[in-house]
Amino acid sequence: MAGKVIYTAEVHVVGGRTDGHGRTSDGVLEVDLNTTEDRAFEVGVRLNVNLPDITDAEQAKMLVAAAHQVCPYSRVTRANIEVELSANGEPVD
Repeated sequence: MAGKVIYTAEVHVVGGRTDGHGRTSDGVLEVDLNTTEDRAFEVGVRLNVNLPDITDAEQAKMLVAAAHQVCPYSRVTRANIEVELSANGEPVD
């Protein structure tokens, strides 16, 4: 049984990357590839979640934080990459 696709966007990382920064065509997801002092690489991700039907800021942040806890991608990368989340423009802790 196939799952419902809830998000799609074009990613321009190879051709559109500037100083190790890439973003989706809609600006929802941004990825940074940085070098450390010892010339290793670090990945950082910013996910800007827009929930137009959720007008309560705290509820939106709570939903995004809860989704981040169970998301398979988030679980695999937890503690391996820096992740910044926002819900309706507000930072999620």
